[in-house]
Amino acid sequence: MKRVVASGLLLLVLAAGAAPCLPAPCCAIKADYSVQTLSYSAFARNPGDLWHQVESLAFWAIPLTPPQTYYDTAIGLTGEALRSELHELIDEHLVCPYNDSVSRSAAPRIGDLSVDTWDILASANASPEGVDKVVAIYSNRSLPRQFVGSQSGDVYDREHSWPKSYGFKSHEDEIANPAFSDCHHLFPALRRYNQSRGQCPYGSPNGENGAERETTFALGCGGTEGEANTRFSSASVAGGSCLWETWCGRRGDIARAMFYMAVRYEGEVLALDYAGSIVHEPDLTLVNDLSLVRTRNDAWEAGSAAFMGLLDVLLQWHAEDPPDDFERRRNTVVYLFQRNRNPFIDHPEWVEAIFGTPSV
Repeated sequence: MKRVVASGLLLLVLAAGAAPCLPAPCCAIKADYSVQTLSYSAFARNPGDLWHQVESLAFWAIPLTPPQTYYDTAIGLTGEALRSELHELIDEHLVCPYNDSVSRSAAPRIGDLSVDTWDILASANASPEGVDKVVAIYSNRSLPRQFVGSQSGDVYDREHSWPKSYGFKSHEDEIANPAFSDCHHLFPALRRYNQSRGQCPYGSPNGENGAERETTFALGCGGTEGEANTRFSSASVAGGSCLWETWCGRRGDIARAMFYMAVRYEGEVLALDYAGSIVHEPDLTLVNDLSLVRTRNDAWEAGSAAFMGLLDVLLQWHAEDPPDDFERRRNTVVYLFQRNRNPFIDHPEWVEAIFGTPSV
């Protein structure tokens, strides 16, 4: 049975008998979605063929909702039953190569060897301003589209929003380590912001000892002091742990990526790897206790639990920043390659049904 560990962190202080109030929603990325006319039948079943078909079409003509019957078996469930059913729905996705150059020299794998995570993220996070631009998650900047990571200057890296050191690690065989290349939690991030975040858990330091990183005003959002990113490090937080506060317009995206990871990866045993060893997926768990959030490079091999947080903050961020069409479109693009979806984007009400509400 999957665990949700909560302890200690109090985000809301309510007067006796007072009802909790939802925070005001954050800014939603604006774009012209008037061309959302295509059905799923317009796309190839082989994810590798997808962009060969749609390059010449209106770029934003991507379905924003799941296929009609995708969640039929989960409707009406709640709690552990819902969690278990969603896990079965999104488990064992098609694993795309992290780097195409690696995949071509490795043993054959499912998926198309010509499509890697650079390709998928460039399409999934493409800017409404043009298909040659990619929106970076933390800075809200539109950066030139990339297919490799060797450039210098203002370029983006592939951010593992669930740090790979907290439960899985780099590995040349992505099939035996699917969390490493899972694009539902990979985001383009301005390189210096990616480096600043490091492996900090997500949290709200409330400005104490914080170092702000600016956001860019674009697509109707960002650019104000209150929407800055904050990296926080202090001995008063779990012996020196750092927290990274994602800006308001994208904090819900990050939260729902974390909820996806905690449901998708539950420590199951995979097939033998190419060396003949049994391989386990990591068992990823969201917590409030920062002392549990530590480097676990062996968890994906041992099948033991690995932790990330902070759960209460992520629940708050989910409420503050509901899914917008930019996030829904991204969910569909990743689905067309990986053949699985992030259910918490399609059904945000399932977050509370599975993870509850912030501790009070």
